[in-house]
Amino acid sequence: MEVEDALHNLESESIVRQPGHDYVVRGRFEMKVLDEELPELKFADQQVSFVKVDVEGFECHVWKGAKKLLKQRPRLIQSEVWGTMQGCTPTEYLKLFRDAGYRAKKDVRCRADASWSGPKRAAAIEDYFMCVIEMPGKNESSGAGAKKRTIWPSQGGSKKP
Repeated sequence: MEVEDALHNLESESIVRQPGHDYVVRGRFEMKVLDEELPELKFADQQVSFVKVDVEGFECHVWKGAKKLLKQRPRLIQSEVWGTMQGCTPTEYLKLFRDAGYRAKKDVRCRADASWSGPKRAAAIEDYFMCVIEMPGKNESSGAGAKKRTIWPSQGGSKKP
């Protein structure tokens, strides 16, 4: 899959939810920790420049097993932020990226604020997508002229928990 295809693949789902119902199990999968699995792949000696994580609210668990990957500073990360995340709060999830050198920016299509300090009210964060998180290149500084490191949340359309 090309990076461009993945960036536009915001609406796909592998788990079906209906109002008033739980998840529908469509299959069982072996879970592996990214930091242990990536070195085993044939491209392990290459720099990872794009990561897409879409695991229906379990993103915190993925990144707990991908600390080495985050230290590599992938240039683009696509992920979701859920108001009811498993393993951490939305604020803690966003803080993970801030601590790694990324900066958040609110998209006008979001109905809730995505600040590092958390929502103003307990239920203020609604589900939204962090569409792209971008890191500056190796030779770029954080001063004037550096590319912005941003998280662009956007409303998920019809995709609701």
